[in-house]
Amino acid sequence: MFSWVFPLITHLLAIDWMLPIALLIAIASVLKGGSTILDRIMLSMAILLGTTPVAGLLISVWPWGLAPVPVAGFAFTGVVIIAALLRRTPQFPPVRVDGDVITLGFSLVAGLSLFWTYLGQDATGRFTAVIPGGDAARHFAMVDTIRGLSGYMFMNQAKAAEFVDAGTAGGLVTYPQGGHFTAALLMSFIHSDGSQQIALHELDAFVWIVTSSYLFLCVAVLWAMRRIAGQLPLFVHAVAAFLVVIFLVWNEPLTILFYGYWAEILGLAELALLTGLIVRPLRSTKEQGVVMAALLVAIAFTYFFILPIAAAASAAWVLYYRTRVWRHRWFFASVLAVALPAASVMLYVNMSKYSGTEHVEASGGIIALNLRQVCMLGFLIVGLIATGAVWRSLTYRGYLTVLACALGFLAALGLNQYRRLGSLNYYYDAALSYYFLKATHIVVIVVVLGVGLAARRLVMLTRKMGRPTLRTPLRRVAVAGALTLSIMAMFGPLGDPRPFGRDYILGDPPFWVWPAQAAVATAREVPVDPDAMTVIWAGQNRGIPAYATAWAGSLLRNQDVNYTAEVWGGFAGEDNLTHLAEQAKSRDVYLRVVTDAPEIIAEVEQIQQDRPDLDIRYVKVVLPA
Repeated sequence: MFSWVFPLITHLLAIDWMLPIALLIAIASVLKGGSTILDRIMLSMAILLGTTPVAGLLISVWPWGLAPVPVAGFAFTGVVIIAALLRRTPQFPPVRVDGDVITLGFSLVAGLSLFWTYLGQDATGRFTAVIPGGDAARHFAMVDTIRGLSGYMFMNQAKAAEFVDAGTAGGLVTYPQGGHFTAALLMSFIHSDGSQQIALHELDAFVWIVTSSYLFLCVAVLWAMRRIAGQLPLFVHAVAAFLVVIFLVWNEPLTILFYGYWAEILGLAELALLTGLIVRPLRSTKEQGVVMAALLVAIAFTYFFILPIAAAASAAWVLYYRTRVWRHRWFFASVLAVALPAASVMLYVNMSKYSGTEHVEASGGIIALNLRQVCMLGFLIVGLIATGAVWRSLTYRGYLTVLACALGFLAALGLNQYRRLGSLNYYYDAALSYYFLKATHIVVIVVVLGVGLAARRLVMLTRKMGRPTLRTPLRRVAVAGALTLSIMAMFGPLGDPRPFGRDYILGDPPFWVWPAQAAVATAREVPVDPDAMTVIWAGQNRGIPAYATAWAGSLLRNQDVNYTAEVWGGFAGEDNLTHLAEQAKSRDVYLRVVTDAPEIIAEVEQIQQDRPDLDIRYVKVVLPA
């Protein structure tokens, strides 16, 4: 009864946002794994990340859509039934002042840093933080379309293609959308309404979700790093957590957020959680299997580019712990029988139209990270771990296995592309292809997860120094060198003089304000018209029309047609409006030019006179200076 009464009460009070939090706590309360409350919460999150996209298959066809009360009611009922079958009552481990304090404390530091730019900002100001990501505009269009359809796009492809790019191979309609569905469902709880809101309201919720997703990545990495390391002195744990936060938030990895790779952020967070469990498993083998299966399903639905690494590392775990697994072989077979078909859904939807080779050889805009720091940290971590009897410890073996899987995947991509294409395609003078660089992001996260394990080796080495031997001077040199290299990698000559993360937190560069304000002004003043291709164009050397147009297309819920105008905006100095109008005509739509520049208005009127066969119009909107 309470499973439905509580959602009804929160809905009447318009505080449905409490329901996901309550569900997270409810699942955590019936778990046995983990020794701390934070462990339980992270395990509960892992289960939700895997089960929500699968539940979306049912939600997409049932009559209630994304309404928060039915979703929460059935979810709470499911938790109660499972708890009854397992004969478990809600309980949590005793509260302890241990590593959780460090993890939560530095998670708070990461959160304050990420949301610092939001202080004193209105919705448009917050929007400025994510607008550089052209990919983010497409991710928003996908989430918004899922809310409009009340379900997955790939289950209603014809209707979805009216709003987002369907492309020659499915485009965004078949893109892995488990994270997008989860975000769309979360918006229902935020708005206390399962129906689609006006675009600008949806956008503000999406902006909060995107930045919160990167914070979740930081929390997942901090938690997994601590779990992998095991027991650490609080001071050592604090230093390791400090290095992780400085690197993830104040350095180059923040470009993953800034350039809009939102689905990748979620996938990396899921991989971090999975790595923590592979390296240091739960005591309950059955619970370990369930959580690992949930994370593999989550990765398959969210960002299956990571799946080969996750699957290979999971297979290695089964091999290392084969005695435990064999003892519960029928249970694992049952879990596999459920998880395998679930994980195959997005793979089938994509691979049936778009081969794996085409996926990894796709091009795209991406900026190469500064990998000098990562290489130095990687060498340091592997070197420290290698000072012990590595293969006698399943912990060290497990971490190095995950790292080897990530590096092997990176190498395979590079070799395949060089073999097939003759080179590694470059972007912005970086001789690396799009997905090769995406693979480097995975390696970065896996390397960072080993910081705690390296710190543990340092502690062990320093303790051995208390018993002088012939090796004592060498150990002292190793410890001093490790600390020196860590500091150099994070702050010294190996790092950039002006790390990207610092620019983000300080609000630089300011020129992203123009496309944000232009897109919002267009969404407010220009009506939605499915027969219009809209381009924001105020003339050369004024603003960034490509990004403004990309976001305007998503806000006007016409991203499919508007993608052509977005691309044109990126090369506007080399093209003309006549050519764009011809492209609009080929799509059976008219060209709508949003501008306040007299010379652009005059150009449109001239085209109307010279080319009556083209349907080109202008809408005067006051754009930023």
